[in-house]
Amino acid sequence: MEIAHAQFEPTADAVVVSIVETVAAVTDRDSLEMPPLFESVDTEALEVIVASARDRERLLEVTFVYQECLVTVSSGGDVVVEVPEQ
Repeated sequence: MEIAHAQFEPTADAVVVSIVETVAAVTDRDSLEMPPLFESVDTEALEVIVASARDRERLLEVTFVYQECLVTVSSGGDVVVEVPEQ
């Protein structure tokens, strides 16, 4: 199983961009040709809960599936993408 790590800054849309770019990189796809992330997860809610936890200095992790990859996002600014073995 391949695992990729990325970090994002606490700015608007940074978490979404980081997720899409990391998944695109590990799956060898063009990020502009992938389905929108909002089809797999509520991106607005994801941004709000990650930012809220970060502002309160609380550790929060959210895990979901996107493009057959297991994606974990933390309020600490980390994105971990696990690619299933083919």
